[in-house]
Amino acid sequence: MTEILLYIFFLLCASLIFWGFSNKNKVYQYPFFMGFTFTTFILPQAIALVDYPGAAPERSIKQVLFMACLCIFMCWLGYKVPIPSSWLQKPVIHLNFKRLKMGAAVYVGIGLFFWSLVYSRPEAASLNQHWSGIITIYIFLAQLLNIGFTILLLETIKKPTRANILLLTIAVFMPLYRAFFAGRRTSLSFIFFSVALSVYFVRKRCIPRVFFVFAIFAATLVLFNIAQYRSFLMTGDWDLLRQINPIENLHSLINQNGKSTTLELRNAALLIDSVNQNSQYEFGTGYWDTIVFRWLPAQFLGSDFKESLKFNFGINHQSAWYELYGYKYPTGSTTTGIGDSFAQFDYFGSLVFGIIAFFFKYLWHRSLYRQDYVAQIAYILLITSAMTAITHGTANFIPELLYYILFLLPLLLWSRENRKLSNSSSIF
Repeated sequence: MTEILLYIFFLLCASLIFWGFSNKNKVYQYPFFMGFTFTTFILPQAIALVDYPGAAPERSIKQVLFMACLCIFMCWLGYKVPIPSSWLQKPVIHLNFKRLKMGAAVYVGIGLFFWSLVYSRPEAASLNQHWSGIITIYIFLAQLLNIGFTILLLETIKKPTRANILLLTIAVFMPLYRAFFAGRRTSLSFIFFSVALSVYFVRKRCIPRVFFVFAIFAATLVLFNIAQYRSFLMTGDWDLLRQINPIENLHSLINQNGKSTTLELRNAALLIDSVNQNSQYEFGTGYWDTIVFRWLPAQFLGSDFKESLKFNFGINHQSAWYELYGYKYPTGSTTTGIGDSFAQFDYFGSLVFGIIAFFFKYLWHRSLYRQDYVAQIAYILLITSAMTAITHGTANFIPELLYYILFLLPLLLWSRENRKLSNSSSIF
């Protein structure tokens, strides 16, 4: 049964990839991006987990593979739900793009300032980003750079003037720094997909589909070699960089030659099984607790007050793993969106991916068919968040969505032109 579920999961991954390749604009849509992420991040781990379960009981592997199949299927099914025509006709304000660009430049400046504060802190040298204290506030405000970068990117592609190119060069510096000098995969993905989507939205130019075949292969290698690259960044030992063998490392992962290799999908399997065994479902409260954790600074409000706002049912999944399986949670790893959505709503948690798919279909229609500038910004900003909902967890998607809404709205209202409302675009 385990092998059958693995084959079904493989076919579902392949189906979304081929769905994207069936039309030149489908490679920019949510189902393909999800197929891309499941194929590059989850599928190699699924093969490794089936062959070497480690601490995961056989039943947990069946459960996690079944949940993975449901999640990827919902990425397609949610996208098939029709958008009400009344939603697509919602009017919105016209924008003064000169003001919008000025606001974007301010956001870039603020973001660069707070990123400089982040990397001036001694704990930033660890590169693991499991930080606490004042640095978390710096990071919160530093994310404004993403908004500014996205707007400047769209404007530069639209009008590649010297001023726009200069502003964009300044804006892209920190994402590039984080990608290559801090080893952040998300920053590299954000740059790549932002450029690809912006060129398509503005110029209607498509990246050759064959390039995405190469991208799938390259992304798979990068994902499972990043730990060695970060070791090189921390030590400065060039021998570590020369020793990186991407193909061999991927082969070792799949065959579990190094049996201590961390598999996030194993974490997900144990989370699913322990939740089942102890009936420790969170019923959506984990999403609220993540918002409180991400948004409310304990430095100003106090730790006790912050904890009092959480539901926090006293569930300690990591402790349960040690008691049930003798498994210690690997620092820096995740339980994936497959695991955390199950912990909320059992197998019904897969519907979360269907809801996100429906949301992105709405943004896509507004972005492409209505030329909705604001929807284009939202689509570009959130697509990487949707992908990390698979790799890291669905609980992070809602805080990031709220963040961009909160900080985009003042910028949009300030850039508003006093003209008659148009049916050509809408905010969300």
